[in-house]
Amino acid sequence: MEISALFFFIFFLLSPISIKAQTTPTTTTHCSHGSPPIHLPFTFNLSCSSNTTRIHFKSYDSLSIKSISYDKKRLDLIDLNGCVHGAFLKLNLSLTPFRYFYVVRDYKYLNCTSKLLTPSPPIPCLSRPRDYYVYVVREMEETPRFCKEVKKVKIPFEYSPYLDDGSFGLSLTWGPNDDEGRTESQRGCLYKAPNYEVLGVSLLVAMVVISLMVIIKICHSKKQKFLKEEAQKKVFEHSYEAIKPRSDEVSV
Repeated sequence: MEISALFFFIFFLLSPISIKAQTTPTTTTHCSHGSPPIHLPFTFNLSCSSNTTRIHFKSYDSLSIKSISYDKKRLDLIDLNGCVHGAFLKLNLSLTPFRYFYVVRDYKYLNCTSKLLTPSPPIPCLSRPRDYYVYVVREMEETPRFCKEVKKVKIPFEYSPYLDDGSFGLSLTWGPNDDEGRTESQRGCLYKAPNYEVLGVSLLVAMVVISLMVIIKICHSKKQKFLKEEAQKKVFEHSYEAIKPRSDEVSV
């Protein structure tokens, strides 16, 4: 009885997840084998070229689509030129329905005739050694006299050789912007908040585990009670056999 109730309880909790999965768009198309599925009506100026799915922006060259998450409204892109900061520098998302998935901060690009004494090295794909060096620094930093400010931008991060793989940071999202009106520190706290979907699943798993533990404990208690009753019954039968008159005894 308890196990049947547990199964019903688990089904009741998981049914919204199942319904949500069933409501995911099923009309899909692929650019090529292994390419991310495009669920219609997601048709933001896409095309197929060299067996890759690409998205086009007027302010920059085409970017290759690495993956699409429709639940999170996340579009992961790869710069075909292998220069993420070149894409950051030229990409104008204000003319598109997209914005960066991660929190952005105020930066500026500098073109310098000499190297700067900063922890961040020059951007290799934008620099020409011995001629000029391009850096991206926080907007509040002072511009050296031998540097020229190229552009101020709002981007997810400054240059790092450890993140220079042609894809990190090129994640976009679309739809209503819940971050509008928030300060940078507030947005930072927001993105540090727990993922409520993960939290909900964790609570569900915890409830199932606790329910199983309760059922196991109940079954164990019933088994112990049954064994105890059986043991008492055997003791009683043994005692009765000991005092019961045998048939071959003669009554006086």
